Amino acid sequence: MDDLDAYLQHFKRYATSQNWDKGMEWAVNLSALLKEKALDVYSRLPLKSYDYDTLKKALFCKYNLTEQGLHQKFRWARPEIGENPFQFAVRLL
Repeated sequence: MDDLDAYLQHFKRYATSQNWDKGMEWAVNLSALLKEKALDVYSRLPLKSYDYDTLKKALFCKYNLTEQGLHQKFRWARPEIGENPFQFAVRLL
């Protein structure tokens, strides 16, 4: 997944608009959309841990979106070819 955080934000908006229960219902519906490594993360969770917040935390760990991982990503970020300073700043957020 290129931008897991953005993907989960989009999913959260959709799940909220559908009035899904945030617990297990969000996790189960999200699992139907996961592929490859992300689906593997879900399948390795203990059954009693099938809730959205636990799944989100596990996905963030798998994709190194922890505090340390994000710090490292920020430190090594460079503007992409053709990207103006404003676009670069927005991408860093």
